[in-house]
Amino acid sequence: MKKSDTIIDELAKLEAAHGRLTPEIVVRAASNKKSPLHSRFIWNDKVAAHRQRLDTAREILATYVTVTITRTKRQVSVPYYIRDPNAPPAVASYVRTEAERTRDQAEVILQNEIDRIVGCVNRARDIAEVLDQSHPGIAAKMETLLQTTLSVRTFLAAAE
Repeated sequence: MKKSDTIIDELAKLEAAHGRLTPEIVVRAASNKKSPLHSRFIWNDKVAAHRQRLDTAREILATYVTVTITRTKRQVSVPYYIRDPNAPPAVASYVRTEAERTRDQAEVILQNEIDRIVGCVNRARDIAEVLDQSHPGIAAKMETLLQTTLSVRTFLAAAE
């Protein structure tokens, strides 16, 4: 049995026992060293606390600090900090949205945003495939949305 199957089975048992799953239920069950979920968690409180603080910092950088700009007739609020287009993929580094940058850097920033959208739409499309069994047609709508999003990505890449 694969490890993912073991975890899925454990989650199914928890759902059956509690009627639904919550993070609290999962953590409580995982605290038992015999649980197949146990190794998926960091139990060293010092390490776990530091990682939680890093996640909170990412949330603050991405969510709470915004800048509002009015151009023509449209007013937009965007994050004050965005992912650094020059940072390696595995490095969480942020720069001000309004900072001076080259055209190439601006296009990388937009491409990163489109990639995030594509990821979200892909996930929604995959979920729609399951829901389509009881609600026919819903998957086709999500597939259309995905193709539209991919065409925007292609358009931006061609503009480079």
